Amino acid sequence: MVEQFIEFFGRLHPAVLHFPIGILSLAFLFDVLFKYRDARGLKEAADLSLLLGAVSAVATALFGYFLSLEEGYGGDLLDLHKWMGIVVAVLAVALYVIRRRAQVIEKEDLPQYYMALWAVTMLLLVGAGHFGGSLTHGESFVTEKVPDPFRGIMGLEPRLSGEHAELDLDSAQVFQEIIQPVLDANCVSCHNPGKTKGGLLLTTHENILTGGESGKTLVVGAAMDSELYKRLLLPKDDEKHMPPPGKKPLTDDQKRLIAWWIDSGAPSEERLANVEIPEDVNEILIAMAEPANPLLKLDIDPVADSDLAELRASGIAVHPVSLDMPFLDVNLSDRKSLPREMLQKLETISDQVVALDLGGSAIRNADLDIIRELPHLQRLVLNHTAVGDSALEFMQELEYLEFLNLVKTDVTDAGLTKLASLKRLKKLYLWETTVSEEAIAELSSALPELQPDVGFDLNTLFGKSQLKPPVLDYETSIFAEKVDIDVKLNISGVKAYYTLNGEDPDSTSTPVDGPIQINETTTLKLICYKDGWAPSEVLENLFVKRRYDIKNIKLAKPPAEKYDGLGPETLINLQKGDIAYASDFWLGYEAEDLKATLDLGKSSEVKNVVVSALADNGSWIFYPVGIRVEASNDGRNFKQIANKNIPVPEGGNPPSLKYFSAPFTPQNARYLRVTVKNITYNPEWHSNPGGKSWVFVDEILVE
Repeated sequence: MVEQFIEFFGRLHPAVLHFPIGILSLAFLFDVLFKYRDARGLKEAADLSLLLGAVSAVATALFGYFLSLEEGYGGDLLDLHKWMGIVVAVLAVALYVIRRRAQVIEKEDLPQYYMALWAVTMLLLVGAGHFGGSLTHGESFVTEKVPDPFRGIMGLEPRLSGEHAELDLDSAQVFQEIIQPVLDANCVSCHNPGKTKGGLLLTTHENILTGGESGKTLVVGAAMDSELYKRLLLPKDDEKHMPPPGKKPLTDDQKRLIAWWIDSGAPSEERLANVEIPEDVNEILIAMAEPANPLLKLDIDPVADSDLAELRASGIAVHPVSLDMPFLDVNLSDRKSLPREMLQKLETISDQVVALDLGGSAIRNADLDIIRELPHLQRLVLNHTAVGDSALEFMQELEYLEFLNLVKTDVTDAGLTKLASLKRLKKLYLWETTVSEEAIAELSSALPELQPDVGFDLNTLFGKSQLKPPVLDYETSIFAEKVDIDVKLNISGVKAYYTLNGEDPDSTSTPVDGPIQINETTTLKLICYKDGWAPSEVLENLFVKRRYDIKNIKLAKPPAEKYDGLGPETLINLQKGDIAYASDFWLGYEAEDLKATLDLGKSSEVKNVVVSALADNGSWIFYPVGIRVEASNDGRNFKQIANKNIPVPEGGNPPSLKYFSAPFTPQNARYLRVTVKNITYNPEWHSNPGGKSWVFVDEILVE
């Protein structure tokens, strides 16, 4: 019973944490006015607000501590947030005690250190709030929404997405460029040489035709008779449904492409121009051929600086979204007077405007016809205006519109239907409107990529909240004989399940009833369940058994001098590093591959090479993009036995460590030459694209 109350009050922490922030800020303001403006009439208000602020700070800190007991919480960020919150609560109480003591002894002036103590309290309050926001939303929560005009100054990439590789509808190979990427993204993680679920490989055309343990998976020319396609159509709760729960499901378009490919004879090298393409499939292919941001394909001239200066002089806030693009962001928010003449000035930059903010302004429905003259508008903000259904008619031709904010407007169900033609609309905000769930559902069915947001739902706090993954406690992830892993669950009623065969666990997997013992190289996957809660994400950890003591290691080239660890021995001393890459645990290479020759001392049967690497994209460090393994018995004549490609990341992530396996057919060898491939240059999405990148490795292991 006590644990249930702890869980409940812990969940109240996000709901109450704003009270001490607001009340203590108000109390601080009152005290400043009281001291420096001689506002004696605020004395009682300052007393009350400080009392309420201290009480709410104590309650918030206590509830936050309860919340931190849930599984998955930990780390330096939590410690900073927690202790700052506790210190704020203690200081708030101390401030109130000092204030009351001065009143009891009828001392008119407060101690000299009183305001200094207030200043420290407010600084810690801001810090606790910042770290709390980072815990909830991620450390890049603020920077990812920096307005476009300032992103270049801060070294951030522009919001407009770059071009992706285009699909040439005339020359593209059906299997290699259309079908295989779908399988790679959704299926190959379970059907590859290192993990052949059901004995089925989906990495090549030949593998697919061969089938698996259940026989042929594909009947050429008959999708509905092919197990590969039929399993995609099974109900999600069917145990044979593919992909399994926890994996990214295929979209309807992807399923249609696979059916078309099979019905067309499952061609291997034929090109699109030589294959019959039904109309619905052709529409899917055309959509695939479009760049991620179609505006980047348009030939649009930039606006002259003199014209921009003239617009700014007339009171229009206009800024380029990026220094190397012609597109503009216009901000007319909170204008209590917005004459039509000012709006008409936008016609001079109509081709370049991609973002328009009219939030909180006096914009009228009739004046919104101006947006018809902005054909490339992608982002439109109309929150807290008198805009109604009639204004939505003017948006029907905005083919590039992706973001629309209608918070606290007069839009109704009738008006919402007018947005169905906006095929690129992804974000729609409808807080504090009368729009019904039925109307939103109808619009969502017409716009499959739409993500409507209608505001906060208490059910997300007290209902189906998602469990955090369990916390693992173990001595090392590299072991000689065995390793015991303790699974930490801090909430009663939580049940954890795990697998050791590479498959994602569910409630039918092996339950955790004590330490998990591993004595072979194994991927451990765990998931948590509890009644009334959404299951946790799957936690995945690789544990590597050291089979051989590597007798000697030689590097083709030395690492960078400032990241040379303990020399070549760094890679075979079984000492794992952490994200602090400037240490003796790591070898770092800039813009070149790491090449190492390992000597096992004698010819031995080997079957796998494991590389432990670091990624810290902000420091230009990326995971390797490939691992090549060559074998030899004499140290002179090598033959390639493995060449593993690793996908290039599509965006930045926090610093992390990861093992990469390069399995191969078992064979005897004394020497292994391992090449860890560097991405060489920062990718286009990076804040410094084209800069020389790094690859960092702390261990190379042989099985």
